[in-house]
This record gives sequence, structure tokens and C-alpha cells, in this order.
Amino acid sequence: MLAKPFTEDLGPYWLNDSPVEPFAVDFLDSTGQVTQRPADALAATLAGPDGTTGGAVLSVTVDLDVDFVTVNWVTPPTLNLAGIWSLTLTPTDPAGTRFAPLRFVVQDDDGWTTIDDAREDWADAPAADATLFRLLEAARTACITFAPALYAGDPIPTGYRLAQLMQARAIWNSTKAGAQDSFGPDGLTVTVFPLDWNIKALLRPKRGKTVIR
Repeated sequence: MLAKPFTEDLGPYWLNDSPVEPFAVDFLDSTGQVTQRPADALAATLAGPDGTTGGAVLSVTVDLDVDFVTVNWVTPPTLNLAGIWSLTLTPTDPAGTRFAPLRFVVQDDDGWTTIDDAREDWADAPAADATLFRLLEAARTACITFAPALYAGDPIPTGYRLAQLMQARAIWNSTKAGAQDSFGPDGLTVTVFPLDWNIKALLRPKRGKTVIR
């Protein structure tokens, strides 16, 4: 199995951020332990949710005395699209080792639950930001579909945000339980798990009956 690149220093970012700090990338073996970095010289490319680069130019510094490589923003990108971005390390030698991309989240401060909000209130949320982002997006779609529509410019009600987080947890728990409503093998496909009555009650609370005496 090929070593997998890993970094803790890549996102989540906010929409229109422009990261400038270099970051280290380790390489993990199949047990999750840091292994020796590849011998190949590497290049780095960035792709947004739509495949564009945000104007980024990157370089990779390889130090023969350490196991990690350093990725530098030569020209920092403008992260102008919310969603999941990918940074791919590729060898300059066409015959060199290929790696899975590093994925990171760019989120919009639109009033719905953010990655940080979710981690604060959900202790066992999935470790990968990209996975958590997909859960929150799938949950938001389910909530918007069921809830009364909001007028443009209205704040997102607290009940909607709480329902979104509860629905994200329900989807995640269903995948761990082996239900049909789950992620695909690539982690990209989600079939939305049905809203339970607690979540529906947050989105469409029942009004008490007026009693005239």
C-alpha cells in the first residue's frame, strides 16, 4: 500500500481567505504511522470544487534530513468557492509514486452550522473535515427541504441549526451501523437519512391550540 500524505495545517478556511503560511506534509503507512517520505521530487497542484486553482502557485521543499516535505504558497490562492478543495502532490518523474489528494474545506459564514460549531457540540464527530462538511451539507439540504422557507436576509433560526447538527449525526450513525443510507466507497456519495420526529419538530414546531374561556 502506498504511503498516504497527511497534514493538520490545511483548513478549514473561510470563503475568500488567502493562506500564506507554509505547511508540513507527513506520509503515513497502512497502520497510520509516519513513514519515510518518498524519494521523488514533488510538485503540488491545487483544485477547487469546480477544478479551478484560485490563482495558486505552489512549490515543495524536500529536506533529506527529515521525513516530511514542506509545501509553500509561492502565489497564495484566493479561496473563492465554498466546498471541498484538493491539493495533490505528484512526482516530477512520471514513473514516481502517486498519492491520494489532501482535501480541505472552505466554508461560508452563512448562518448554518460550521465545522467549528459541529466539533464544539459533537465530541465524536468524524476526524476528517471533508467528511464532516459533507455530513453537514447533506443535513442542511434535508432540513431546507422540510422546513418552512425563509425570506432572503432572514437569520437562520437556532432550531434549524440544531436540527442540521442532529441530522448530520443521524446520517453518520447510520453509516457506521451499515445502513443503506450511507457514504459510497469513495466517501463522496450520500443518500440523505430520513428526518426523525425530533428533528421535524425543531423545523416545524407544533403550535398550541388557542383556548377561549
